[in-house]
Amino acid sequence: KIKGSSSYNVEDYGIALAKAHGSGLTLKEFDEHIGQLLNEINGFKDKLVIKDITIASINSYSVNGNSVFYIVDTKEKKYSVEIGVNSNKLPFLNVGDSITIGIAKEEDVTKILEIK
Repeated sequence: KIKGSSSYNVEDYGIALAKAHGSGLTLKEFDEHIGQLLNEINGFKDKLVIKDITIASINSYSVNGNSVFYIVDTKEKKYSVEIGVNSNKLPFLNVGDSITIGIAKEEDVTKILEIK
């Protein structure tokens, strides 16, 4: 039974990865997209709730030019995470993988701030 799938265009992934690292952004765009995420991570790092989840489904979408992954775990909790949080791991995650995440607080769709 297929529970989820994703595909990647290598060229688009390279562009998304460069954007995730701030390439081609103005200072204002960097502050809005990357700087905000870094401030959230740095501000919450000491307060992060660390938890292990198992992926039941994973999809990626482009939101304002940034790759965002949406994950549902086996307990039906929903998460979102931007590619810049862990660009070396996110594109390779699959249904059934277990990961350790850091979050600030539970929400309807919880924002993942760290993936170990």
